[in-house]
Amino acid sequence: MSRSPDSKQRRQGFLTAYLALIIVANTVTASVYLWAGAEGVRKSVPGITDGMLSVLVAAALANAVCASALLWWRKWGFWGFAGSSVALFAVNVFNVGFAVPTVWLGLLAVVLLYLLLRAGGKDAAWPKLR
Repeated sequence: MSRSPDSKQRRQGFLTAYLALIIVANTVTASVYLWAGAEGVRKSVPGITDGMLSVLVAAALANAVCASALLWWRKWGFWGFAGSSVALFAVNVFNVGFAVPTVWLGLLAVVLLYLLLRAGGKDAAWPKLR
């Protein structure tokens, strides 16, 4: 098994850019949560617990790892990203207390990722995932 992405496989530029955005945004989010700590986050999200903050950090890091897996042509990266996004949606709505319209973009991110993986006809990335 190769330890690097297959150089013969190419992905659409928009997909690569979107995966990079997911990795950067989730890594920054996790870092901000960690550096701010529960007290810092409570200034903008009153009532968040230390446990919920830990879940949000873990989910952000999981999203970054899953997007990285997709760069390495691993299909589990999509399913992990989708599962983490659905779990984050539930945590944000039911535990943190955000309104549904505030957090639905996380689910839209999954739909957009799926569409980008399927885009390109015969050059689509989805069939190339292992």
